[in-house]
Amino acid sequence: LFLGRSLLGALDIGYRAVHPRMPLHPAWLTYPLALPDGEPRVVLLAAVSLLPGTLAADLRGSTLVVHALVPGARDEVRALEARVARVYGMDSSGGAAVAGPA
Repeated sequence: LFLGRSLLGALDIGYRAVHPRMPLHPAWLTYPLALPDGEPRVVLLAAVSLLPGTLAADLRGSTLVVHALVPGARDEVRALEARVARVYGMDSSGGAAVAGPA
């Protein structure tokens, strides 16, 4: 996932940078984190900068500040947080995942 997203991000931003109209849409986003402190949050913060056109710029308590160059970055961060939560056996709110019937 991370290797693929890194490559996609590099290609996307490279294209936008050389495009005659430079279709960049810079914005600062604040994103409330559901993941708990510790390793899951550290993994998310490191991985956010691998998404196309995003940079994890600051962490203020439980709020992540992201600098984004592309529209839709908030949805990308949300989807990444859900993936990290699943890797650590949590639901998307940061709580322990409940297994269904076998």
